[in-house]
Amino acid sequence: GQVSLNVQFAPSDAKVRDLDNMLKPILDSLSKCGLILDDRQVKKLVVEELLIQKEPKLIIYVAKLGV
Repeated sequence: GQVSLNVQFAPSDAKVRDLDNMLKPILDSLSKCGLILDDRQVKKLVVEELLIQKEPKLIIYVAKLGV
């Protein structure tokens, strides 16, 4: 079914990152591990860059849509 993704990342430095290049490996990983079947299921996508932290973090929320 259709899913919504919320991706939050907190970098460990002030380097400028290209969000669309960062998303492709995340979507591929979610598909490869079986959490989603295909990235075409993603109908809502929110990406947030959080404040710089000592240890970088990546937080991903996945929710079914239309439930």
